[in-house]
Amino acid sequence: GQGGFVRTPFAGNVIPANRISAVAKRVMDLMPNPDFPGIVNNFVDRSRSPLHQDEFIVKIDHNLGTRQKVYGSFQRLFRNKADTWFALGDNPLDYGYPSGGPITSWRVSHDWTISPSLLNHFGFGFYGLTNFGRKPDDPKGDLVQVPGTPPGAPGMPAFYISGLPELGNSDQQPEGRWSQTWTLADNLSWTHGRHQFKFGGEYWLQKYPTLAQEEGGGLSGTFNFINLETSQPNSPNYSIWGSALASFLLGQVDSASKLGQGVKRTFEQYYLAFFVDDKIQMSPKLTLTLGLRYDVPWAYRDNERMSGIDLNLPNPGAGNRPGAYIFGADKIAAPIDWKEFGPRIGLAYSWNGKTVIRAGYGLLYSQTNGTALGGFQFGNAWQAGFAGASTSIRSTNNGVSAAFPLDSGFPSLPPPQNNLVPSINIGGAADYMSPHGGKAGRTHNWQLSIQRELPLGIVLDTAYVGNKGTHLPSGLDNFNQVPFQYLSLGALLNQDISSPEAIAAGIVSPFPGFSGSVAQALRPFPQYTYIYSGAQPIGNLSYHSFQAKAQKRFGNSPSRSQIPDRVDSRFGNRDLRILNVTGWRSPLQVLTGLTLWWPAGFMSYLAKT
Repeated sequence: GQGGFVRTPFAGNVIPANRISAVAKRVMDLMPNPDFPGIVNNFVDRSRSPLHQDEFIVKIDHNLGTRQKVYGSFQRLFRNKADTWFALGDNPLDYGYPSGGPITSWRVSHDWTISPSLLNHFGFGFYGLTNFGRKPDDPKGDLVQVPGTPPGAPGMPAFYISGLPELGNSDQQPEGRWSQTWTLADNLSWTHGRHQFKFGGEYWLQKYPTLAQEEGGGLSGTFNFINLETSQPNSPNYSIWGSALASFLLGQVDSASKLGQGVKRTFEQYYLAFFVDDKIQMSPKLTLTLGLRYDVPWAYRDNERMSGIDLNLPNPGAGNRPGAYIFGADKIAAPIDWKEFGPRIGLAYSWNGKTVIRAGYGLLYSQTNGTALGGFQFGNAWQAGFAGASTSIRSTNNGVSAAFPLDSGFPSLPPPQNNLVPSINIGGAADYMSPHGGKAGRTHNWQLSIQRELPLGIVLDTAYVGNKGTHLPSGLDNFNQVPFQYLSLGALLNQDISSPEAIAAGIVSPFPGFSGSVAQALRPFPQYTYIYSGAQPIGNLSYHSFQAKAQKRFGNSPSRSQIPDRVDSRFGNRDLRILNVTGWRSPLQVLTGLTLWWPAGFMSYLAKT
């Protein structure tokens, strides 16, 4: 057998009570009782996600004389921690993840009428969203008392028993993320003769710091159990015999991980833009608009800790094959694209009193690829080689013997240290940012429309609308795909490189010490199982459409709307009933804790509170 190991089955396949792990027994004691008799379909799902929130808003509007005006607002949304419970509900073993935290926003604006033809608008604002995990004083880990777990560690240790739902969640930690967006903008409007000029710019900074990221095994640990530790090593059925649940009850851990220390990261991104616009009254019937916008987006970065691979750098751990790690945001982050100019042109021509022709073109840029921060915060790690990741241990002989007994606790391992060498992560996945990742997605938009007033008050609107996008984000570029010319090898690709079939086919090891399949050996970068690349500006799109709309405007007409709901609403529309009769435009709604309607036409309002 494998190493000469032979296991003796328990009599009747029943584990004696004195052999059951003390930790496993404490876990099983927390399991809820079934709701119905039988061994299947006997438990009612208790999933729910309660949420309570309160919102506070203050607005200020002040005139500084007759030519200047200052106004601003402060908003605070309090979201009490909502435990997202799954099947086990409020049971400590439920693997739901808590969330919550306040949302804060404020803005200040200043309008200045410099002269009758010159107006300046300045604005400054902030938006912050905070997400917190479980409270630090929620030490669920003490309920099962896994040796080696810090006393009072928040979060229930996670027990993954193959084939069964997860029990516990060690990532239920007091970690938090604070998403911040700071904005600054200034616009100047100038009317001169036939021209209406607008000049301006904006700057914003987005930061996404983790306040205390304690994930990746959690302080209380993650423990995995499979069937091999209770299978028969000397049997050809070794891989299918045994029971993961039995391995758990006996405390035979196949693999485990535990957070070494909290990781604090700060992803950030900058953005700058300028624009100029001129609306020209060419004649009483023709209006021409010309504009140009210049966008300067920075690729996201983490100045404290960031790593990724250089596809051309020799890797000393892989026989100097290309593809090795580099460190530091200045080396990883994609360079700025300084060529993002976006022209605009539009015209409107009144053919006669009943026909208007409009046409326009614009080149627009969007925050995508490496300039899109939020999507990468929870995607690529970009931190290989830096300390703070979880420490892990697993069975060294494929389950013949356990990694360690559960009742002995997580072995004492040295704390993780920075390992900033090019050859890290061999045999694992790697992060890569394309040098073109700083290019934002761009879309060319154009349209031609004709509006015609017909008899009986009918307006016919027809239009051709088209756009073409380039440099759009795409996940189609697989840098480590097995080359197509080797796909004809078929099933041989799945064979081990040391197998007789691989040797007979002349497959050689790509570098000393390599182990793996033929397919892995033939990859462009065999030292990595996969290369994550989230900034791929290679996508394209095109869209063409003909649109037609006929609109008939009637006179005064009554309407009634009702919005019953049992879900969270940003505007708090709870049991709201409205009855209005209006001839020509909707009223203005101002929310200040009560609801005011400032009617533009005759209106009656009925609200139930």
